[in-house]
Amino acid sequence: MGRRIVAAATALVVALLIVLVPAMDAEDRWVGPPVLLGLLPPLAVQLLPETERLLAECPEMPIGWLYAVVTVESSWDPRAFSSAGAAGLVQMMPGSWGEAGGAGVAWSRAALPSAAHPVWDPDAHLATAIPWMCDRLRTITAHIAETGKPIDPLDAAAVCHVAGCRRVLASETGLPRPGDAGCGHECARTVATYVARVRAVMGRISSPDGSVRLAGLTDVAGAPARAPGSGGCDLPDPTGTGGCVTATAAHLVAQIDALWEWPWPVSCWGTRPNPASDHPFGRACDLTVGAIGRAPTDGEREAGWAMATWLTAHADALAIRYLVWDGHIWHERHRTWRPYRGAGIYDPTDVTGGHFDHLHVSVRS
Repeated sequence: MGRRIVAAATALVVALLIVLVPAMDAEDRWVGPPVLLGLLPPLAVQLLPETERLLAECPEMPIGWLYAVVTVESSWDPRAFSSAGAAGLVQMMPGSWGEAGGAGVAWSRAALPSAAHPVWDPDAHLATAIPWMCDRLRTITAHIAETGKPIDPLDAAAVCHVAGCRRVLASETGLPRPGDAGCGHECARTVATYVARVRAVMGRISSPDGSVRLAGLTDVAGAPARAPGSGGCDLPDPTGTGGCVTATAAHLVAQIDALWEWPWPVSCWGTRPNPASDHPFGRACDLTVGAIGRAPTDGEREAGWAMATWLTAHADALAIRYLVWDGHIWHERHRTWRPYRGAGIYDPTDVTGGHFDHLHVSVRS
């Protein structure tokens, strides 16, 4: 189909305009190499000066790690809200927000913070979250030094963020296994996956020598045109299945074709075991990552996450309803990645059932 898609996210650096911000050398701050603004999402660029100012008080927290946490937690959506009640860029729980000294009235799972609540404001959010996260990082670093647990402090901080610091303090290694620190099989899997995702994103936005690239991954292929209005399954499927697609799905394929060079097959219309599937109605497409039936390589998985992050960043323009990829699901209702459990139809541990070998995209109409 003549797609122009990057084969791997790591190759993007040489193709994009790089704007350098020199590192500061104040004695009490982390001295980092140049930051590549050309690879940052717009909100991250806007927040960079304030983020650097806040991190001057926490030199042990690399900005690349913090930006990786934000990417994993909210995909840089300042109004992200989870079903558990976590809100904002780094997904602060109401108790954590209060513990961190955040302003505003407490909220709950059932009642979102008010529209004017400071948890939604990116500057206020980071001004509250970063010192709190830094205190936890320092506490857990001291614990690791005292106990000799074989875990990197940043990985331990990621465990703290997703599951609470007690999972580090009460576990044998700092990364809880099933039955360890009150963590069952699902808990241990979720924590391990989260730590791996933060590390993977940090790796994508940092060069081998440790210099921070801050590749935001949300605008690596440019912004797509806005999707047309709703319609039925009355257009020929451009991916060659012989079936039909809606105008919105056809637009999705056209935008991927125009802005990327996706090296693997894309397929939209088709029958599926799931009676609620959007594929038979032409409202869904699958982007193969590597090859169907086998786990992707690290480079292929990196490319998959680059595409997935781009799609979530432009979900409104592309009229995306939900994505399933790499054992996780993203829905427009909550706008965060959550563990995928197979919808009662598929085996989420299977390479194909868990969507480790392909990225599913469903559009609204």
